Amino acid sequence: MAEHNLFDIYGSKGKKPKTIFDIDMYGAGSKKDKYERIPVPKSVREQILFNQKDKCAHPNCKVQFHRDGITPHFDHIRRVDKGGISASSNIQALCPTHHQQKTHKENYEEAEKKLKKPKKKAEDFPSIWR
Repeated sequence: MAEHNLFDIYGSKGKKPKTIFDIDMYGAGSKKDKYERIPVPKSVREQILFNQKDKCAHPNCKVQFHRDGITPHFDHIRRVDKGGISASSNIQALCPTHHQQKTHKENYEEAEKKLKKPKKKAEDFPSIWR
């Protein structure tokens, strides 16, 4: 299978992500990278479906898109905001149910990481408390 890099197809190779200025709830500004999603061309979508034999990429799913009349969701395996590229090697076809489950799981894990606080060690406390 030929590697289809969507940046090559759209002629934007080498472009850096746009930068936006984000203001948080306390009025402090910070620079953040904004990653643009590039639409997947029909030829690439068809190639992905062909390679997956018209089935959902989830290992336990029995959905066949054309047979069951279900529209496939084309998903980045590694998220774009986490450095994933828009190339056929990083895109998979999922049924709507498994796409929602994958997205929910990724968002949940992301939120958990933000909420976790580092555990304090004994050395962090004053010596009178040890």
